Amino acid sequence: MGNAVARNRLKRVLREFFRLHQDLLEDQMDIVVVPKRTVEARPMSLREVEKELLPALTRSCRPSAAG
Repeated sequence: MGNAVARNRLKRVLREFFRLHQDLLEDQMDIVVVPKRTVEARPMSLREVEKELLPALTRSCRPSAAG
């Protein structure tokens, strides 16, 4: 996933994504994001991260019918 600078930038973008969308998260929820080995070592914008993660986040945090 690139050098330390690229990894740290991605971590900052991911933290910002989760900060902006914390209202979708339950209080007692831990989320681990692991990039695929095939991910390009290039800077990702917040928009790109939102495009990739927001659908998965909304699906996983949707209230269940049983609860």
